[in-house]
Amino acid sequence: SPDGIGILDRRGRFVTGNERFGWMHSCARVEELVGQSIRDFVTPQELSKLLGTVLPILQSGAAAHGVEAEIHLRDGSSMIDDYSAASIAWSEAPDDEAYIVSVRDVTERRQLLDALQVAREHLEARVQQRTYTLEAEIGERRAAEATAVKRARAAGLNAPGAHPIRLTARPGRA
Repeated sequence: SPDGIGILDRRGRFVTGNERFGWMHSCARVEELVGQSIRDFVTPQELSKLLGTVLPILQSGAAAHGVEAEIHLRDGSSMIDDYSAASIAWSEAPDDEAYIVSVRDVTERRQLLDALQVAREHLEARVQQRTYTLEAEIGERRAAEATAVKRARAAGLNAPGAHPIRLTARPGRA
């Protein structure tokens, strides 16, 4: 499975999981995780986010899906995971209750989405700047046209019998 699947007891300690789950936590074997706490892998801020988001859902009996958190691995690297979790009956856990957790590495997806957001903001700033520049140019053209019309009228070019001045755009020009 591309997902890591693990079981945590109610205190957030790893009970068991598949090999992918162990690999995702920098372990050669998933058994190396047994007894370790989720607190060993997340920052206090991420833990607070997970507990504040996921725990109330699980305590209500529902399953939690699509919760992202950054975890820190033994080798010092980090990755962004997408978590789904549900409460289960587990005879090997204290109180016969545990949480089954499905974890998917979404680091690359998150990095691409972040880069896309930066590019979108950059493009928006460029569009705003270009719009401002074009509006200024349009204002300058209108002012120049108004000045030209005033000068033409002052020179009597629109006097009775004179040919009126008509300003029109040439084909292919704005």
